[in-house]
Amino acid sequence: MLKRLMTGAAALAVIALAVGCSGQPDETSQPAGDLVTDNGAPYYTTLAAAQSAAGDEQLIAVKFYTDWCSWCKVLDTNLFASVEGTEFFTNEMVLAKINAEVDTMVAQQYDVSGYPTMVLVDKQGNEVDRIVGFMPRDDYIAEMVNYSKGIGTLDDLLSQAEGSDDRMLMYRIADKYKYRGGDVEATEWFNRIIAAGEPTDSMSGEARLSLADMHRRANEFATAIEMYQAVVKDFGDTPHGEAGHIWTAITYRNQGDTTAAIEHFESFITAFPNSEDVDYARKQIARLNGSDTES
Repeated sequence: MLKRLMTGAAALAVIALAVGCSGQPDETSQPAGDLVTDNGAPYYTTLAAAQSAAGDEQLIAVKFYTDWCSWCKVLDTNLFASVEGTEFFTNEMVLAKINAEVDTMVAQQYDVSGYPTMVLVDKQGNEVDRIVGFMPRDDYIAEMVNYSKGIGTLDDLLSQAEGSDDRMLMYRIADKYKYRGGDVEATEWFNRIIAAGEPTDSMSGEARLSLADMHRRANEFATAIEMYQAVVKDFGDTPHGEAGHIWTAITYRNQGDTTAAIEHFESFITAFPNSEDVDYARKQIARLNGSDTES
């Protein structure tokens, strides 16, 4: 899956990540600092315990999750419970799993705002880089291996960007800042992307959606809605317009405006009847109307 707000096939997975999904937790509470060795890859239940166990040059992969995050459970099944994942976290990296709504101090320390988030840190706790969201197992492991070699990290991308006008590279940099709490830097890089092209070209659309998402995550709902609606106006029935439309509905839901959320989910279905997100929109309408009893 492409990360975060890129349009197209990744959109529904991104929505599930950002809005949150129902489900029962599959991670049993353990005493602080325990090493858990059953059901797949061994992991520690605190960052401090993982740091104590790690070798001097060994990286620690810190998975932040919540009990309600279904994509966290998908990651558990596809990565941590697999033979490949178990081997990787037994031999290559130390794994810690942190419930971000329980160990809030560590989650805040690393500016975690979406789930699942995997933050790779060294033994001293310094961030190397992170992966936000879900990717297939082989891609996930390959990304972590690359980060361990300094490939594709924020520092690496910043070095590549010197003197470059590659807007996709700019987007990757902006995206990394966005998900590690660097709002000022992220905004600067997203605006660079827009300034380097046309306001309605594809990369500008991605950047504008991401800027709106930053305001939504900061609970600046009115600003986010205004920005999403501007994308809808400028991009029409394109994938960017489609994304702006459904994110408008989601933001109204986040804001607690049930009437407006239902209205915009319904208008989304009317405007994009063949979208892969229609079923998602219908489920949201049912829940907002109280006719869906799923928790």
